[in-house]
Amino acid sequence: MSMRWRSHVLHDSLVMASFARASLERISVVVTLCAWILCSAPALAQTPKHQSLAEWVTQLGSKDHRPRQEAYRELMREPSPRIIPLLGEQIESFAASSQTMACNLLRRLPFAQTRDLYKRLLDAKDPYLRAASAARCWQEAGSKVADRKRPLRVLLGALAECPDGRKMSMVHATSQVVDEAVFVELRKWLQPKKATHIVTGVLRELLRRERGVSVATSTAVKLLLASEEPRVLGAAHAYLLREDEAHEKQLAELSRKEPAVFWTVRDLLPTDGKHSDAIVSVIVAALLGPRSDRDVNQLAQMLKKHSAAPLGKALRELIGHDKDDIRTAALKQLSTLNGGLQAGDLKELLRSSAVIARLIAADTMRRRDDKSGLEIVLAAVPDAKKHKAEAARVLGRFRSRQAMPVLLDLLDDADEQARVAAWQGVQETMRSLFPYRNFAFDKAGYEPRASSRAAGIQVMRAWWGGAK
Repeated sequence: MSMRWRSHVLHDSLVMASFARASLERISVVVTLCAWILCSAPALAQTPKHQSLAEWVTQLGSKDHRPRQEAYRELMREPSPRIIPLLGEQIESFAASSQTMACNLLRRLPFAQTRDLYKRLLDAKDPYLRAASAARCWQEAGSKVADRKRPLRVLLGALAECPDGRKMSMVHATSQVVDEAVFVELRKWLQPKKATHIVTGVLRELLRRERGVSVATSTAVKLLLASEEPRVLGAAHAYLLREDEAHEKQLAELSRKEPAVFWTVRDLLPTDGKHSDAIVSVIVAALLGPRSDRDVNQLAQMLKKHSAAPLGKALRELIGHDKDDIRTAALKQLSTLNGGLQAGDLKELLRSSAVIARLIAADTMRRRDDKSGLEIVLAAVPDAKKHKAEAARVLGRFRSRQAMPVLLDLLDDADEQARVAAWQGVQETMRSLFPYRNFAFDKAGYEPRASSRAAGIQVMRAWWGGAK
């Protein structure tokens, strides 16, 4: 281990100590911690499950879904620059799904380290690899027009020859490219006989990249009105209703005849402004037949811009749903409505054996400035199990001194989502309680997804011990 690295670690630790305004005794704790880091570094640097990076990269190219996903998860934990040459050797031989994962990994690394590989892949045989590489080179070129010319030319060529089976992967890989020439190519995919997922996916991307409706895209979309596929036709109406409200009535009629239409086009509906009663009735009908908690949350947000009455009624019906995740989502959404949960509802939730019900009740009490909800959350944490992340989120919202010890403990919880939520809660709480004693979170050395977390947690515990 180099002396340079040792000095950097010691420097960062001392910087943290200065932020803590700690006593000499607490500074010694930090120094001791540095020694632990130096001694433990070789062990912490080991590849997960003691498998080499080369083996993980090879496994990433597996034809089988499960080992491929396992390799992807492990490599995404802490992407290492050492995978660049390994991917460079194999990426062109990977199947489509493995190529997509490999490109996602490369995007997590600094462009300065991946530039040479990207430039080489501009000449790859596979159009997806060319497009993904061209998009990254285009993005990194910034305002340098000359540096954007070749990537843009390569990207346009790749889009033109992209097979239907990889079109949406191509769209996602090039999501940061905002250029009219690219939009022209994407509009060519808006055809009445194209697969529904291509049409709707392209429309979503064009709405985002063009920041709304454009004349050119609108003209292309009107051709879709000739489609015999209800979902493609619905997508056209959903896009065009931004220009003409008459399309709402037509979309509502389609959705009532064919419920799949609404589920397909919901993401295309305008999010700013109120919908007609016809569309609201369609959304309510969809809300009463949800397939997941995501459906409940999304549709509830759409309805909140309208009268709360139909939303509250629908959510109350869902509280009795046979799926736990849907019941939970309905309760959460109901708790955010004015008058959604009455005093009697809260009492019932607090008596519930379900941890999530008590957490929702406590969070509702918090919003109503009832601090007694904090004790309920603290008591629920040991039993939270699969709801540990929600418990951490609710705790963080209280921004309380009493919650901090539990949040600090949750920073090392086995549940990654709980660690992420606790990390957010710790930051919000410390900033709220000590607005004039800035803690350098970016230098704390803690990352909830990293395998080595102990050092960062100890630094924060030391600071909190002095600050409280």
